[in-house]
Amino acid sequence: EERTQRALRWFARVEAVCSRFEPDSELCQLCERVGQPVKVSALLFEVLRFAVAVAEASDGAFDPTLGALSAARG
Repeated sequence: EERTQRALRWFARVEAVCSRFEPDSELCQLCERVGQPVKVSALLFEVLRFAVAVAEASDGAFDPTLGALSAARG
C-alpha cells in the first residue's frame, strides 16, 4: 500500500539523517564538527530543537548530548 511505503521511506530518511550508528548520517557528521558553525537540514534542525526543548522541560533528565559518553560505555 502506498501509505505504508511512504511511511517506510520517511523512517529511512529520518534514520539516514539522525542515526548515531551510521558514520555517514548527518548527525554523526555534525558531531565531528563540535564548536564549528554547520549548516544542517531542516529535519535535523527540528529534531535537535525538539531534543533541547525536552532536555529543558525535563530539567536535564533527558540529555541529548550524552551520545559520545554512551558510545564509550558501550
